[in-house]
Amino acid sequence: SQSAAAAVLVAAVAARQGNGNPADALNGLLQAAAAAVCAGGGREKAEDARVVELRATLFSNLALGYMKQRQWRQALGFCVEALHDQPENQKALYRKAECLGELGSWTEAMEALVKLEGLGEDAKRLAAQKKEAWKKKSKAEDNKQKKMWAAALAKQEKAPEVSVEAEASETEAIAAVASDAKAAEKPKPVVLPAWAPPKIAPTCVFDLRRKGIEWEEKSDFDDTVWRDGLGRSPVKMYYRSAMPLSLVAAISLVDLDLESQLTVHCLLDGNSAPFAEPHDWGIVLQRLPQLKSLMIVYIDLGTVDKKSPKGAQMPYGTLLRPVEEAKVGERMAHSSRFLGTYKEFREHTRELPRIVQPGLALWADAPLVGSSDDELSTRVEALSMLAGSGVPVVITQESEIPEHGGAPGGPWLSDSARQSLAVLELGMGAKVVQGWYWNRFVIPLDQTERGILAAHAVLGVIRPKGAKATGATAKSVKKALRDHSVEASAVARVAGLGPPTAGDAQALKLQWAAFCENLRRSGRPVGPDLPEAEKKRQMLEFQEFCRAFPAGRSPMM
Repeated sequence: SQSAAAAVLVAAVAARQGNGNPADALNGLLQAAAAAVCAGGGREKAEDARVVELRATLFSNLALGYMKQRQWRQALGFCVEALHDQPENQKALYRKAECLGELGSWTEAMEALVKLEGLGEDAKRLAAQKKEAWKKKSKAEDNKQKKMWAAALAKQEKAPEVSVEAEASETEAIAAVASDAKAAEKPKPVVLPAWAPPKIAPTCVFDLRRKGIEWEEKSDFDDTVWRDGLGRSPVKMYYRSAMPLSLVAAISLVDLDLESQLTVHCLLDGNSAPFAEPHDWGIVLQRLPQLKSLMIVYIDLGTVDKKSPKGAQMPYGTLLRPVEEAKVGERMAHSSRFLGTYKEFREHTRELPRIVQPGLALWADAPLVGSSDDELSTRVEALSMLAGSGVPVVITQESEIPEHGGAPGGPWLSDSARQSLAVLELGMGAKVVQGWYWNRFVIPLDQTERGILAAHAVLGVIRPKGAKATGATAKSVKKALRDHSVEASAVARVAGLGPPTAGDAQALKLQWAAFCENLRRSGRPVGPDLPEAEKKRQMLEFQEFCRAFPAGRSPMM
């Protein structure tokens, strides 16, 4: 309890001595508070009442800070955390009600006020004040609407009256002029406004916390892994865990209601997909305890030369036998693979209801335009069929993200991702649920001049439906893109700096030797037989050493 209290107090001091950026201060404070929970052994164990009270006060004050910035959803998350510790915290309840009201969730807001009213006279007075404020606000909006309509009607009534004969004469004259000019006049083309990419919001840790999702706080929300370590830590771990965690993040961000026996269709382009290592689908079973079974069906839409090594290794148009990927208790995750179009897959598996009908689809980084008209047709066809199925589709796209400690700016939406978002919005009329996010769980693919090219960098969930989505074709999509000044042909991938050269490797080796020598001089142990905690500590210190004493760029290891 004392260590947890100390961690919370250190967090508060750190936030007040921050670099002046309110968002960084709040996020740092949040992560330190989460660390405090872990240091105290979790909320399930009995805690010192002072720690609980201090943490609840901290969360409530963080909520107030976000409210002043009018970031109501983030503030609501902090209120929920405060009420988790102290369900009868009057300030947190009041602020929760205010956030819900600003978000338009009036039923939940009134429920919070009703609960607040039962906590004493002072609380009852606060609830009454808030109800009165909402009543005045509603009345003011009604008056504004009434004045607007009254002015419009008055203007219409004051318009001069025209006799029937005069009106008919004027109509005939206009028709005659229009008839004479019609032959010479050419129809003016309709000019549509140029399309701009939607706003992409950063993923906040509190956006990911949802009832029923059991995150591993120490690993999933560790910035030394998912921010500071990108481009410096071994990339193997990212390949195994980034996609499963991205799927869980999408489920959390839009609060999807899933079946206990979940089938996921994972659509990808095997020619460019970042799959150097097998995925750890046990991660999904661990984070989503309500799932009894998980079936992942990889559907490779990439163009294949059947004489190529890839075509020889995996038969085209055939569903491979499902294999066990992970097991958590009695719950199991299986996967299967299919090489071909989505239409061919649906026809091939039409007698397999457990396989053919998904509860969720995952579009894993495949550019929607592709490298040819055939690829565009294949991918639009797949999305149209998913729209007809009515299932939500998780979309990920690669883009550039800043490297921690590197050049300022970013993240940057890649041209292929920009094009894919345009296809979804303009070509298929697909609306994203809860907006697009810069994903936390990415795979560092390569370094670029600005930062890091990362897989799964952009994350969102769509529910394509309606005639525009189900009837979309490559021709209609390309026309919609051209009408809004969006390039409708394949674009080049973001240029990376490529794999490390022999010089890069030698420079890194020299940096490591100098770092180990510094450790020896300070009496620290070195070598391969160190405890895991010391290895992790030295790895983080080595990253800082490389930033302080650069020797060429840090390669992707």
